[in-house]
Amino acid sequence: GSSNYGIWIRSSTAGSTNVTANGGTLTLNGWAGQGTGGSNTGVRADGAFTLISNTGTGAINMTGIGGGSAVGTGTSNFGAIVTTGAIVSTVNGAITITGTGGVSLGSTNYGISVGASSIVRATGTGTITLSGTGGGINGGAGSNIGALVSGAVTGNGGTISITGIGGSGDIGTSNYGVYISGGTVSNIG
Repeated sequence: GSSNYGIWIRSSTAGSTNVTANGGTLTLNGWAGQGTGGSNTGVRADGAFTLISNTGTGAINMTGIGGGSAVGTGTSNFGAIVTTGAIVSTVNGAITITGTGGVSLGSTNYGISVGASSIVRATGTGTITLSGTGGGINGGAGSNIGALVSGAVTGNGGTISITGIGGSGDIGTSNYGVYISGGTVSNIG
């Protein structure tokens, strides 16, 4: 099967989807279901009207583990992904996004991804830590990236750290640890 999400937070033009807290820690932990197809994602936040936020010193922790199958050829078994305009935002609290891509003979099993037009930001002194391990399996295709940034990661004085370990896929190529493609990483503080 495919599209076995651990957590899926999604909005459309019909209405917004907000997951918010006012201090304390907001934790999202998702483990995708197994399947030989693709898109078995641990945590997925998508849509231009999706906002995950915390105010004050409140932190956001997102952890996702992608699914998949060692005998499947599915792609896009992401660990944790923020995509299609979704926003993850704190003020003085830390943002931590950690993901492990799923096992598959296919490609693009990213650990974490901040997609085009999406934003991960700390508007105050909060730190941002992105850490991803690409999936895949030996004998499979490539492009199993640890941490991909195609959107915006923005701080205001707090430390920004991006760490990635490329996945398996010795037949394919481009199993990068960290890949910034069309995105921006900036700290304006």
